[in-house]
Amino acid sequence: MSKLSREEKEKISNYTYDEAVHALFAIDGQIIDYKLEIAAKVERLKALKKGKEDEQINNIKNLAIQIEKLKTTYIALKTNEEMTYFERIKNRKEIKEQLKVLKLKHKVAKKFAVAKDYENYIDTHADLTKIDVEIATIDNISEITKINAEISALKQTLKKYKKENNELRRALKIQKIKTARYSRLAEEKKAILTLDKVKDKEKINELEQEYHNKKGKVLKYQANSLSYWLMLLVVLLEVIYIIVFLNSMYVSYMEFPVLIINLIFTLFLFLSAMKVKVYNKTWTIINFIFSIYLIIRIFVVVPFVAVDHEALLDESGQIVQAAISYADLRTKLYVLSGIMLGLVLLANVRSYLKIRERNLHLD
Repeated sequence: MSKLSREEKEKISNYTYDEAVHALFAIDGQIIDYKLEIAAKVERLKALKKGKEDEQINNIKNLAIQIEKLKTTYIALKTNEEMTYFERIKNRKEIKEQLKVLKLKHKVAKKFAVAKDYENYIDTHADLTKIDVEIATIDNISEITKINAEISALKQTLKKYKKENNELRRALKIQKIKTARYSRLAEEKKAILTLDKVKDKEKINELEQEYHNKKGKVLKYQANSLSYWLMLLVVLLEVIYIIVFLNSMYVSYMEFPVLIINLIFTLFLFLSAMKVKVYNKTWTIINFIFSIYLIIRIFVVVPFVAVDHEALLDESGQIVQAAISYADLRTKLYVLSGIMLGLVLLANVRSYLKIRERNLHLD
């Protein structure tokens, strides 16, 4: 793989997003051109070989006809009264030799027609010219060979081009991503990237402080959207939890209190989401209490409400209650509760940090 020179790397590092994109398009466009040229030549080669296949079939038919004619002549000589015995023997011997060569040609032609190996057929056919037999030849075999060579050369060139441009493409993609990210940075961060970490340490600290101050002031006018959506996702998972519970739980006196507790918990989660959105510190603390409840539910409530039931029989031996295993239900409830716990903790921690950062910049 060719290495980029220092000058090329420096040039690429100064590219804008559009320049990097255009450079990548130019490389990809060249690769597409190579592929299109190869595809066109392959189609031409297919057309030539298809034509040669038809010619080969005709050649085989002609050879078969000529073999039948020689066989007929060979038989006719046996009863030809106009010729002497020695002439008939001599002619029959010559025809026998011709027939032998022609059958060999027929056999070779069929073999290479099946393999579609026309170049070898022509070479072999040239070696079997002991007698003068009119057989159609493949006139454009040289063109097939030429196109095959061109396709191979183009593929080699394309492979080499790709290999040589791998590092360039990688550098351009990195520059494209870097410039795209850079354009979204705040002015303070852009300025920091242009400074030396050692010589301009004080200036960097000053710019970082300005950036944090600006970011904190902006928080006064922004909603805590991510934590809000995380809490709404928890509400959705809690609804799924209740549906799974009601759908699988055996009817008992425990079903009603568990259902009521979960419905109340769902309402509180929704209220918490609305409060967290406006940076309410009290509800952020309450959310930690919700986390504790979820932990208790995982280790106490789920095992308790999903206790396996044994079969109960009445006095006559009829089944009153079927034996039920809650292994699958417990797994589902554990997974849902675990995901909810993680989301609540993530929303709470983020809210706490945002509230603390926001309070530093409130007037």
